[in-house]
Amino acid sequence: MLHNPSLHLNSGYTIPQLGFGTFDSPREVVTNAVEVALSVGFRHIDGAKLYGNEKEVGDATAASLKKLNLKREDIFVTSKLWCDKHAPEDVRKACETSIKDLGVHYLDLYLIHRPESFRTKDGGPYNNSDPDSVLFEYHKLEDTWKAMEELVHAGLVRSIGVSNFNKRQLERILASCTIPPAVNQVEVNIHWPNTKLIEFCHSKNILVEGYAPLGSTGFVK
Repeated sequence: MLHNPSLHLNSGYTIPQLGFGTFDSPREVVTNAVEVALSVGFRHIDGAKLYGNEKEVGDATAASLKKLNLKREDIFVTSKLWCDKHAPEDVRKACETSIKDLGVHYLDLYLIHRPESFRTKDGGPYNNSDPDSVLFEYHKLEDTWKAMEELVHAGLVRSIGVSNFNKRQLERILASCTIPPAVNQVEVNIHWPNTKLIEFCHSKNILVEGYAPLGSTGFVK
């Protein structure tokens, strides 16, 4: 069984040190992958609306809870707010959609996936290989963050954080927030150590979650 100790968050909750990511996982394989991960000891499932597989992840989690005789509180579930939902009035609905698709009553952690905000020109799904398919919009990070804080007050989310944020973007949130980010999830590996950003986050009691620990092949094909 995997040894997976927990780390403390500034929100007062704990997070398993190792998480199982579901990015780029096709729907037809992610259910089995999540079930296997939970069976060997992973207790943190990291997902996002962008990944397009939250319902399958939720099905796997529900089946594993029953099979492994686990409680909901034994599993740490993360999702993320995508760039087309940064308008403050869209944040809660986006969160509730992920909660419904994942089949849970709350999220342990909800992250702003990226600092920029945009929408697709045709209203369809995001295509990362076609940069001309999006229209950039401007929603202040501070306003989006206030809407994230409301999710905590509403009991929909236990901890909130960000992903792919740099020092300046974090400083903007810290200057106006009432609930500081608990996490900044960024790429961290031998090719991209992100040392200065990690040091800054630690100085502000923000936990750094590292993704692509073995390196990233990139997103544009």
